[in-house]
Amino acid sequence: MNELVSINRQRETEVSLDREIIDIAMRLDSFQIVYNTMAKLSRYYYNQDRRDSLQYWFAMIDTISRQRKECPDALFTAGSLVCQDYLWAEDYELAMNEAIRQINLADREHQEYGQARGNYNLALIYQIVGQNSNAVVAFRKSLAWLDKEQEWPVLELQCLSDMVVSTLRLDQFEESEMLLKQYDKLLGKMEQDYEIKGYNFQVVFHRCLLNSRFSELYTRRGQMTRAREYLEKASVFMGDSLDGFVKYAYYQSEALYYIKVENNRLALSAIDKALALQNDPNMLSLKIQVLRRCGRLQETILVYKEMLEMNAAASNDAFTHQMNQLRVLNDLNDSEKQVRELEYQNAQIAAKQRQLIYILVTIGILLLLLFLLYRLYQRTRRLKNDLLREKDSLVESEKLLRTIKEKAVESNRQKIVFIANISHEVRTPLNAIVGFSELLVDNSFPEEEKIAFASTINHSSELLMNLINDVLDLSRLESGNFCFTIKNGMRWRFAARY
Repeated sequence: MNELVSINRQRETEVSLDREIIDIAMRLDSFQIVYNTMAKLSRYYYNQDRRDSLQYWFAMIDTISRQRKECPDALFTAGSLVCQDYLWAEDYELAMNEAIRQINLADREHQEYGQARGNYNLALIYQIVGQNSNAVVAFRKSLAWLDKEQEWPVLELQCLSDMVVSTLRLDQFEESEMLLKQYDKLLGKMEQDYEIKGYNFQVVFHRCLLNSRFSELYTRRGQMTRAREYLEKASVFMGDSLDGFVKYAYYQSEALYYIKVENNRLALSAIDKALALQNDPNMLSLKIQVLRRCGRLQETILVYKEMLEMNAAASNDAFTHQMNQLRVLNDLNDSEKQVRELEYQNAQIAAKQRQLIYILVTIGILLLLLFLLYRLYQRTRRLKNDLLREKDSLVESEKLLRTIKEKAVESNRQKIVFIANISHEVRTPLNAIVGFSELLVDNSFPEEEKIAFASTINHSSELLMNLINDVLDLSRLESGNFCFTIKNGMRWRFAARY
């Protein structure tokens, strides 16, 4: 499809082919092809003088590259065409802004092709407004960037051919000759490369322009033989299909040559042909010079009038253009003032919003602190209550222990008293048993008394037994191992639980 595009260059068919290539490349995510094809469409609409379409495709490249965070060569190619479109429409301020924007963008993105393109556009602007010294400086910068890579021969060819114009105007003949030789060498190399690849190349355009510039160079240096030689070489390529820019360059070099050799008739013929293509004040000055030399004063006066009218019209156009620019600037200033006021209001609103946010955040922090303090207070109060309860419990325990101690002391005292009392009660029957038992073994007593002694011992034993049982029952009662058993027809009876 690229071959079809090359065949149909600057035809309506090229647009449909390029759009088809863009659709296919978009589906395949081949964005480098997308960028290059959009740049071709920009070139097509630039040559068709359709600024809106040119700017549309340039904006498309810019938008896609921004989204993808890329900086392709095609962006600067299309941007250069936009800049030149402003330049040829004499919108010098817009052209200058676009050129500087490209240079800044290229510098920020480290884009060498962009630097070369931007400086080339800047040089063209300086050249058109007559600042040839600045133009030469910008052309040199552009060529310096191109020499680093040597990957953009078409741009280098354009830069060389345009730079020669400024160096010739400054009478820098040695540099002009060097540039033309470099132009010739590069042109020959490109002819061979394009022929091998089978691409179309504007050989006639560049050969005619190159020889015309050589002729002008040698005419200005006074080398008329070589000037004539190159003028004849340029005439070989002249034809109706040739671009008006190249024709004008040829007629200019022809007029300069014939003026130098004092052939006024042919000089006027060449000047008239050049003026038919472009009504240029410099060419009118040459015509006035020739007419004065011929003594045709009436015609000279008419050309002077024409030149004055042209200058007046140019001045009026420049004044109108400047007034329009001032009006636009005034509108822009008003807009900028409104924008600044709006920005100031937005800044105030933003500041108030920030203050409100700070206040809300502060209130939130204070509420959080209050909540934490309240929780801490509740926890402290709960712990205090727990401690008070523990204290009360300890006091109660202390009282209980004191009571228990007192009871234990009292119980111990009672036990001592009880033991003291019970020891007396035990000792009485026990003494009787021991004493009468001694008497039983004494044979001095009669049997009747011994039987009485035995009866007393027996009675004392029962008393001692009952006393011991009572003590045991009391012990069981205190330990909780004592229960009562009730039987029908019988008296209360105590029963021990073992």
